[in-house]
Amino acid sequence: MNYLKYFVYLKKLQMDLKAIFIEAGHWFPDNWAVGNGIIEREENIKIARKTIDYINQSVEFKNIHIVDIGVWVEINLIDKISSINALCKKQWYTHENSILISIHCNAWGWWKATGIEGWFYNSSKQSMDLIKNICNQICSLTTLPYRFVKSEIYNRYGRLWIIHDTIPLGCLIECWFVDNPKDAVIIATHPELFWQWIVRWIKQFLKIPLKTL
Repeated sequence: MNYLKYFVYLKKLQMDLKAIFIEAGHWFPDNWAVGNGIIEREENIKIARKTIDYINQSVEFKNIHIVDIGVWVEINLIDKISSINALCKKQWYTHENSILISIHCNAWGWWKATGIEGWFYNSSKQSMDLIKNICNQICSLTTLPYRFVKSEIYNRYGRLWIIHDTIPLGCLIECWFVDNPKDAVIIATHPELFWQWIVRWIKQFLKIPLKTL
């Protein structure tokens, strides 16, 4: 490998990508999905914090602003969107130079649904590619089934505000079903697979060689 060319390439990537937003979905007391004694909001925070820690350990991202949203402090959805967009306007972050990963967990209510699914910004192939590969990579290691990705327009509200109304290129991942006992065993046994593979796909999305993970 020509390391000089490699680091020049990384520098170019870092100049192109200015910020990564990691959002922990929901906020207390809006815990949303619950099951098996598990609260989605708590799991979202846990996965988001570990994802941020893992990103910060990756030398490729050392010059990129890592922004946590609803990870260390409680903030409602409207204020999340306002704070993301205010920072983007102040720092000149755009749809082309920043990405947002919204982390969630799922529940069905019948204890049977299982797997990982994702949502992407309507009509954005980049958003679809980003979430599709995050889901594929996690499924390949956790053995959780892949429930496919969907455009936000098929959401019950017709849009997902956190990825629709914010400036960065966004996607939303539903990591697992908290009310499914089998899913719960997998996340309890191998929780690191979720944040490792979220970071892995960010690198793939940026075409950073995976051997550097």
